[in-house]
This record gives sequence, structure tokens and C-alpha cells, in this order.
Amino acid sequence: MGMTYQYSGGSNSTLFASEADWIAPGPMSGNYLSRPETVTGEKVVISDSDHLDGSSLSDPLWVYENLFQGLNTLYMDQAKLFCT
Repeated sequence: MGMTYQYSGGSNSTLFASEADWIAPGPMSGNYLSRPETVTGEKVVISDSDHLDGSSLSDPLWVYENLFQGLNTLYMDQAKLFCT
């Protein structure tokens, strides 16, 4: 069972205190946008760019920083449509 960040008033501490097996934190704490914490193994942590910044992130190293901290990363790429 998993649990994602509760939009508008949610807290990452609620996720970590829950009985969920996996969690997807939000941007309010844990510094998941610039310097994510190393996982402890207590929960599977999914770092989802859509939950953290709404879409594509401007930092190209974000995916690698998450990977090296042991996080599972979901990257939502902002589609660019070209019309001719």
C-alpha cells in the first residue's frame, strides 16, 4: 500500500508515520528538490517531480541526485508540441 503527499496542508511527517509501504513526499520538508535525504529503508520513497514542482524541473542533475540517495524517481517531462 502506498500514500502520496496530501495537497494543500499535507505533511511529509504524516507519510513517514503512516503504515504505507511506499510514500511520495511533497516539497514542504525533506529538501527533495535540491538535496534529498538518503533513504533509511524504513519505507520505499518515490521522489515524483510532479508532486515536488508541478512538472519538469530546471535542474538536470535532479534525477541523479535522487538516484544516488537511494530514492525511486518519477520524472514528469513537460511535452513540447510543435505545430506546422
